[in-house]
Amino acid sequence: MKGILGLLAAFSISFSVFASDCDTAISQERFDGFYKNIEIQKNDQQRYQLILAFSNRECISVAQMTKFLSLITDHKLKFSVVKDTYSLLFDQSNRSLLLKGFSDHEQMLINKDLTMTSPK
Repeated sequence: MKGILGLLAAFSISFSVFASDCDTAISQERFDGFYKNIEIQKNDQQRYQLILAFSNRECISVAQMTKFLSLITDHKLKFSVVKDTYSLLFDQSNRSLLLKGFSDHEQMLINKDLTMTSPK
């Protein structure tokens, strides 16, 4: 019985940590904490995983995402970060700014993924 209650509690917590209907991006203080946490990771793969996790549960702006991306050196992982977080960003009207530095083909893939996931 305790196992079932624990599982239900974990599910309710996991549903409540996803960002939705954001009014503003996270505070600078909170962003700085996330940034430091990402910065101390040993490799780009670990940084990618943290950025994705933060983006799924927090209201991240394009400017903040740009700073996160500066911590990743591998181009393929940068592409993956943008592709995987593009639809999650708080200020969606500015998200095209993240496409700079990517080839036309990569930009098409990012935008294609977005159109496939957006409601009709």
